[in-house]
This record gives sequence, C-alpha cells and structure tokens, in this order.
Amino acid sequence: MKNRWPTFVVLIAGAALMGSFYSALGKGAVERDFADLPVLNGGRIKPLDSVARNSLLVFSGKQSLRMNDRPLSAATWLLDMTFKPGLADTYPVFEIDDPEVLGALNIQAGGRRRFSFEEIRPKISAIQTQATHAFEVRPEIRTRYQANIARLWDRLVLYWKLQNTLEVSGTGNALAEAAAYEEALAAAAAPAPKNRKKAKDAPDPARVLAAYGQRHAELDSSAEYMPIPLLPAADDNWTTLGRAYVNRAREAAFHPAVPAFARLGDAHRAADAEEFASSLQEYKAWLKAQVPGAVGKARRESVLNRFKPFYVSLQLYVVVFLLLFVSFLRWTDGLRRTAYGLLALAFVVHTGGLFVRIVLEGRPPVTNLYSSAVFVGWCAALLGLVIERMYKNGLAGLGAAIVGFVTQIIAHHLAQQGDTMEMMRAVLDSNFWLATHVITITVGYASTFLSGALGVVYILRGMFSKKFPEESAKALGGMVYGIVCFSAFFSFIGTVLGGIWADQSWGRFWGWDPKENGALMIVLWSALLLHARWGSLVSRRGFMVLAVFGNVITALSWFGVNMLGIGLHSYGFMDKAFPWLAAFVASQAIVMLFGMLPARFWASYR
Repeated sequence: MKNRWPTFVVLIAGAALMGSFYSALGKGAVERDFADLPVLNGGRIKPLDSVARNSLLVFSGKQSLRMNDRPLSAATWLLDMTFKPGLADTYPVFEIDDPEVLGALNIQAGGRRRFSFEEIRPKISAIQTQATHAFEVRPEIRTRYQANIARLWDRLVLYWKLQNTLEVSGTGNALAEAAAYEEALAAAAAPAPKNRKKAKDAPDPARVLAAYGQRHAELDSSAEYMPIPLLPAADDNWTTLGRAYVNRAREAAFHPAVPAFARLGDAHRAADAEEFASSLQEYKAWLKAQVPGAVGKARRESVLNRFKPFYVSLQLYVVVFLLLFVSFLRWTDGLRRTAYGLLALAFVVHTGGLFVRIVLEGRPPVTNLYSSAVFVGWCAALLGLVIERMYKNGLAGLGAAIVGFVTQIIAHHLAQQGDTMEMMRAVLDSNFWLATHVITITVGYASTFLSGALGVVYILRGMFSKKFPEESAKALGGMVYGIVCFSAFFSFIGTVLGGIWADQSWGRFWGWDPKENGALMIVLWSALLLHARWGSLVSRRGFMVLAVFGNVITALSWFGVNMLGIGLHSYGFMDKAFPWLAAFVASQAIVMLFGMLPARFWASYR
C-alpha cells in the first residue's frame, strides 16, 4: 500500500481533470450558450466566447472580471457591452499602469490598475489627439508615453466597435426599431398619391429612409465581427447586422438573424431570462441547420477556452517542480514517481490542447509566436518524460517542468496581444514549410532550452546543496550532452530548410537577416559545445555553463528579432517584452557566474 500512494495521487488528479473537462463540455448557463454562437472575426470562424475573452485580455490582461466581489464571465461582459452599454461602461476593464497616461487623463489611481470607460470618457478627445501624434512616429522609436497612449486609443476603438456590432449602442427596443424600418421601407415604396393624403406634418419617407440608411451604414462599418451567415449558407460567407439591414431594402424579409438578435437584446435589457433562452435556442437550431460546420467549430473552441488546457498544464508543471525539489531532500522515491505521473498527466493535457488547436486551424502546431511557446513547452515535456524514463532520478522531469512552466507563462502574455489563432501572413501560408522548417527549428529551441534548464539545475544544486552525489552529477552531464546533440541536429536541419523556403519566397537562400543569424548562432553554439566536450576543452561544470548560455542565444533568436523591428522575419514590434528579456539574460548571466566560481565556493564540494 505504501508503494501505491503515488498512483492514487495521479489517479485522483486525473479524475479531477476529467470532471473539469466534462464541466467545460456541459451546456450550463444561458450566457455560455450565447458564447458558443459562431461569428466571423479576424478572417476565421470563432465563437463569441473567443471574441469576449480575447478582447478582455487586450483591455485588462484577464479573461474575466470581478464586480462587487463576484466573478463576471467574459460572455456576460460581452452581453452587457452589446445590450447594456451604459452598465458596461462602469466596469473597470482598461488596464493603465503608465503614470504619465494617468496624469493626462487626470485620474487618481489610488492603487488601482484598471479603470472604467466612464472614467476615461471626459478625455476621449485629448486621447485621440495625443494618439494621432504618436501614430506619426515609428513604433520602434516611440517614447513610453507615446506607445501607451497609442495602445490605449486602439483599445478604445475596439471597445466602441464591440458596442456597435449587434446593434447601435444605446438602442432601447431593437424589435420596434426593426418594425419601424420596415414601415419606412413600405412608406417609401408607396405610390405618390397615397403619400399626398398624409398629414402635412408627416415626415418625408425618403428622409426617414435616408436616416435609417446612414444609421445602418455606420453599424456596418463599425462592426468588430460578422455574426450573420449569408444565404445560401456557407461557412466562410458572413456579413454584419448593418449590412443585413441594408439588404432588407431589396429583399422580401429580414434575414432570420436580424429579428433573432433583436429579441435577444430586448430580452437581456428586460432581464427576461425565459425569453432570452427560448430565442437563443431557436436561433441556434436555425444555425445548426444552415451552417453545422461553423456551429461545431465554434463549440469546440468554446470548450477549449473553458477547459484552459494550457493553464491546467502550467499548474501541473508547478506541482511537478515542487515535488521534485522536495524529493531531493527527502521521500525521494515516492515523490519522484508521483511527479513523473503528474508530468505525464500534464503532457496529456498539453497534447490535447495542442491537438484541438491543430484541428481548429487546419495547420501544423506552430503558426505564430504564441503557438511556438506552447509547442516549445510540449517538446520539453516530451523529452523530459523520455529521459526521465531512462534515468529515473527526477532531474529530467525537473528541467521539463521548468521549461514547461516558463513557456506557458510566455504564451499567456503573448495571448494578451489578441487572437492566438490569427490568419496566416501570406509569406507563411504554406502547410508544408510550417510542418518542416518551423517544426524542426522549434524542436531545436525546445531542446536547447531543456539542456540549458538542466545546466541551471546542475549549477544551482552544486552551488547550494550538499546533497549532490557524483552519480547524479554524472547522469546530468550525460543528459545535457545527449540533448545538445539532439538540438544541434534539429537546429541545423531547420536552418537549412528555412534557407530553402527563403529561396522560394524571396529568391535568396541566405540574406543575413536577424532571424537567420539567430538560427545560425544556435547551430554554431551547439557545435561549439560538442567540440569543447569532444576535445576535452571544458570540464563537466564548464560544459554546463556553456549550455546555460545557449538559453540566452535561443531567447535572442526567438524573440530578439521582434524587438529590433527590422528584417523579413519581423512580423510585429514587441516593445513591452524587452525588460523581461533583459531580466532573463541577467538571470542566466548570474547562474553562469555561479558556475564559474572556484570549487571551494560550491556547497557540494565542501
């Protein structure tokens, strides 16, 4: 029984995760059903749930709110944004941490970081003026204030578009407005004699119709997403509410989605839960009959959002790290086996999330920076499981947990930029090269980081722990050597494949682009490590120091090019990432200094 408790712990954790998954699958509240509705946004079909979560992440860095000490889901927030804009304007969603921006808004922070639109509204004109000046400056040379004021304006524009997508913000009775528009169409189409019989003070039908036309044109142009599938239905042929109103002028009746959304809006404003639920189910039944593929795809993405597999795996990586850390002090075997089981569980959850993303995108697993972070963590977990199975000493699992945790943190912050399954840029739109060059080079990143993480474990354990037996140190050295060989192979193959792709896309194999130089540096550094070991130029400890520096080179290659803002591989300037990259480089430099201290300073040598 004593030897079985690790198995019980893993089974209990697995059962808890299954319960969480079934909860994500469940239909649940009406707001959840609303969040499952498919829309076209950013060039792809996605659920309203993703629109809400991604928008909240952009606004506040979080996927939910807390109002009066109660959680407010992203779906409920979007409902209020759309149908109760006055109420939504009081929610503190705008994260502002720049003192200069707060000063320009004349807002007293009082320890707060998030503010409502109601607080910002009086300074909208000033923000627009300052943002206009900021947009005239190239992103890479903007001051911090200019970058933050431009970012705030972009978020305000998104906020306004969200409030004016399903109806014009401030609409009181959507069904009545739709009926009045149909009356205006009928009046404008009536013969002139009938019009002349009306009272002298009756409004001119043409002018009324023109006013409606302007209102609907604004609703069309301001829409953040397209919620209506055009008939005959097609999964990629959608339109806006505003355009559906405009189309009514030449059609016999409204598109079925128009009265459906009008009923939903009126029911939500009236807090009529029964009417809202029945209208929603009726509209969803119509959608399933017309665009079943879009409904199913949106549903799968909603489940992915609710289950949060990458956040779950992040938590498991933390638990694995803590268990293995304690196992080096006591209860070694039991904690190590428990940690291995939980690492396997984290890998399964991580794999599930990755697989669903592949299905949803119809692409290989790496398509942008966010997905590369997710994939690097997945590769590290896989390698850690395989190596841990061979050595059974907890060290590979510890390294995998570190890389898995850090990459998931990176992915979380990258998600704050918006949709993580955005449409591919034209030059990247090749499943073959995404599945060959991008995958192999990312595997090289993952293995280099894993070898570097194990190097950090070796140095810190040797520096601060007296319990670092020679057997463990030797095993760790063998692990890092094997991983560096693995990394050198994949980094080299990936770099060559990238050159072939570049030749096809840009007409040259190599152009000394910053990203290409970074990939080359990883290959050269891996080769340097191997030759230093083969030639006995460094000791085991020196080899570990060199492996840690591989973390620095890989981080610069992975993210550095996006901070330079130049080169063919630079697809977005990342000004806010620089302090974090600098902190990471500094941390690795400190570890390397520890590794280069004389042996008498290491606790394991005393």
